[in-house]
Amino acid sequence: MTDGKVTLTVEQREFYDFLKLFVKVHGVAPSWREMGAGYIAGEKATVMRHPGQIARTIGCLEERGWIERLPGKSRAIKFL
Repeated sequence: MTDGKVTLTVEQREFYDFLKLFVKVHGVAPSWREMGAGYIAGEKATVMRHPGQIARTIGCLEERGWIERLPGKSRAIKFL
């Protein structure tokens, strides 16, 4: 554990990196469909998965202290 964050699995870290890069390129967090497709600026960034798997991964990132979802706002992810 570093900085109060629980270590991520390889898959979780890849997804976290995908989110950060997407926000850097587009200025907003990806939609659920964009997360499923795993595209950033027209290039395949990561192989993503079923919406249920995406929800579980986002939940894990939240629980482990890597992101925070802002309630009542779509595409609102805060990186911690």
